[in-house]
Amino acid sequence: MNTLLKNILLLGTICTPIFLGNCGNVQAQTTSSSIDESVYTNIPFDMPRVKQPVFADYSVSIADFGAVSDGVTLNTEAINQAIAHVHEKGGGKVIIPAGLWYTGPIQILSNVNLYTEHNSLILFTDDFDAYPIIETSFEGLNTRRCQSPLWANNAENIAITGYGVFDGAGDSWRPVKKNKMTNSQWSKLVKSGGVVDNDIWHPTPGALKGALATKDFNNPEGIETDEEWAEIRPWLRPVLLSFINCKKYFSKELPSRTHPAGVCTR
Repeated sequence: MNTLLKNILLLGTICTPIFLGNCGNVQAQTTSSSIDESVYTNIPFDMPRVKQPVFADYSVSIADFGAVSDGVTLNTEAINQAIAHVHEKGGGKVIIPAGLWYTGPIQILSNVNLYTEHNSLILFTDDFDAYPIIETSFEGLNTRRCQSPLWANNAENIAITGYGVFDGAGDSWRPVKKNKMTNSQWSKLVKSGGVVDNDIWHPTPGALKGALATKDFNNPEGIETDEEWAEIRPWLRPVLLSFINCKKYFSKELPSRTHPAGVCTR
């Protein structure tokens, strides 16, 4: 179980939206999606106006599809069913209410606005096997990587808006250098499991194997078979959000425009 999840359950409360420390914690963009037209003033080159998504006046809650906000129930199926339902209806809003929602990867489909209410925290599972290994690009190179927690492929007219926080459980994936921690922190981490090589802690032996196979741009080399890729899955930490070959999307506060694997082509 996620360390963060354990702490939250111990506290017995849901905090207001904040950024939480991991590889990809982000706060969703608020409902205001208008672009300040002044950004187009005095541009020394031709830049077409950005076309923003528009959604039908139809909405559902993920709770309507069986999602449970207890921090323990895995809501992957319920959330993705809600998105598929709205998509099939022609589009609209999928609402994530206030609460702690534990889930696996979420796929955004065309004409869907994924909206998070105040005090909603979406915590992605730290189960590596929940993230399929896919063909993608990473740091500008074609490779394999685990499926991103938030993703869309060949979708159009999509958005992630609202006030909630998405926690990608990044601490479960990342290697840790001994010199980045106090002695007590390091001792606690080593006792939790994983393997240590040259004073660097890795979550699993497979993660270490992936690290040792990596030469450039964090992409492993010499990994050929599906079995070998599956073994190093814990090394293949994905970006939090990946929009690929999408059109007309809005996710201003998410890193979809700053990382090669998260860039959406219009």
